[in-house]
Amino acid sequence: MSAAGLPMADLDRVLDSLLHDLRSPLGVATGYLRLVRDGRVAEPHETERVLGKAQDALQAMSELCANAAAWVAPPPPRRLHHVPAAMLVAAVTSRLARDSVTVAMASRDGRVLTLGDDTNLVAAAIATVITRLGQAHEPPPTVSVRWSQEALVFDLVDPAGHVPRRPFDPWRFSGLAVPLAWRTIRHAGGDVIAPGDEPAAASIAFRAAPPPAITVP
Repeated sequence: MSAAGLPMADLDRVLDSLLHDLRSPLGVATGYLRLVRDGRVAEPHETERVLGKAQDALQAMSELCANAAAWVAPPPPRRLHHVPAAMLVAAVTSRLARDSVTVAMASRDGRVLTLGDDTNLVAAAIATVITRLGQAHEPPPTVSVRWSQEALVFDLVDPAGHVPRRPFDPWRFSGLAVPLAWRTIRHAGGDVIAPGDEPAAASIAFRAAPPPAITVP
């Protein structure tokens, strides 16, 4: 719903998020640059620090605009390809390790997934959703990977109970990184599903590729 309480289409949500999230870095950059312009920063090292803060704010604005442009651009055509599940898990594990999130896989086998997007893009999208869901919690949540009814499932597990168990809504996060990641996951054939009986705050699932047809001569 919009601030006025009206239902919103996704494009409306992008514009609403962009307008809302640009205000803070814009105010930060303007404030710091005004300090420099008015000569209220005396020491050279302080000037460098203030300009660095302004640059960080402008970079945040640039990323918001880039994400908005990525959203309105038409998604690439789906090109289905088979990927070993272990390859996707390894790519996700590597990305999450940068944020001290550990990944545990219940069992490893040779099953294959059918993805509609590049494996690295999908792994980055999964890592983005998991990282944002578990952000600002100590210790960081862990990720458990399992097979369930021929689907590869990434469960975000938070034993401390910091991450609420509720249906996933990509639009409740600031910025557009999570909605973009959610769209990439769905475009690739996966989904972020509401928590069920498993002790997980959220789950990301991809169905296994069907076994090859057997031709009888």
